[in-house]
Amino acid sequence: MPKMIAKINWLHLTDLHMGVKHNELWPNIEEEFFKDLEYLVKKEVGPIDIIFFTGDLVQSGKEFEQINILFRKLWEKFKQIDSQPQLLVVPGNHDLVRPDKLEDKPTVTCLTRLWDNEPAIQDDFWNFSDSPYRKVVDSAFQNYTKWWSEVEHKPKDISLGILPGDFAVTIEKNGIKLGVIGLNSAFLQLTGDKFFDVNVGGTLALDVRQFNQVCGGHGPDWINEHNISLLLTHHPPSWLAKKSQEHLNSEIHAPPERFALHLFGHMHENNLSSISSGGGNPRNRIQGCSLFSTDKWGENDNAIRHHGYIVGQFKVGASGQLRIWPRKAIRRQDGFRHRRR
Repeated sequence: MPKMIAKINWLHLTDLHMGVKHNELWPNIEEEFFKDLEYLVKKEVGPIDIIFFTGDLVQSGKEFEQINILFRKLWEKFKQIDSQPQLLVVPGNHDLVRPDKLEDKPTVTCLTRLWDNEPAIQDDFWNFSDSPYRKVVDSAFQNYTKWWSEVEHKPKDISLGILPGDFAVTIEKNGIKLGVIGLNSAFLQLTGDKFFDVNVGGTLALDVRQFNQVCGGHGPDWINEHNISLLLTHHPPSWLAKKSQEHLNSEIHAPPERFALHLFGHMHENNLSSISSGGGNPRNRIQGCSLFSTDKWGENDNAIRHHGYIVGQFKVGASGQLRIWPRKAIRRQDGFRHRRR
């Protein structure tokens, strides 16, 4: 633990959906985002060290050049406000291209409908990189994988994992060793089917093999080498099938203090939870607000979608401290938006 108090400032972005219809609305949101970010950096937080982007950068797995244009503008803004952040990203369910080949249909059906009830499918998937199940998933994320391999501003020495988007990396600043693990929670969301029902719950998956693989085979040892560790996924735990939720809580995010934070998006609204079970320490989770998409969303297109982001700060010395600045665009009476907490 560093003797002096040290700080790491971070920015959490999620759910940009670049390429969505009504994309012509983005320039106004972008302008307000840049202005508000400059205010926070100059007046309250200080320079940003890391950006965590928790998925759905694009709308249909194909618009990554548009993302590159935005990121170039964003890093120009960072230069103006004396920040040189590193970028870490996990993919979301819109960052893949849904398989449409006829010969892939049986494989996709097995993955999306039989996963939780057929252990043989899971064993084949996790144990054999040349299995038809893994090939379908790798192909679906091919555009994302290529884009990420060419991205500037990401940290050096990132350890990759079993699935596209799985990673682990150590970031050091002022004596702090921050460990960040990103896991692909979208690999089963290969169709337009419903993967969550309010009465039944979710049907997606995470597995401890993802966690251990990115950590060189032994996740707990890797975690113990760091002062702080974070977990990034695209989906909240509620979107996982019941067995995978139990697996997350007992094998990955266990003990609860293993990760100082679990950051995710997908639901398009800010939410902070700190939940303790059975008298143990709480699991701290932050759900990020969508940076941009259409004003309405949902099955009946009647839910208001907010635009926002979160800036956070870890302060580490004799003890640890977390502070966050959640931001959300509020439509004023004159019709325009401004950002506030």
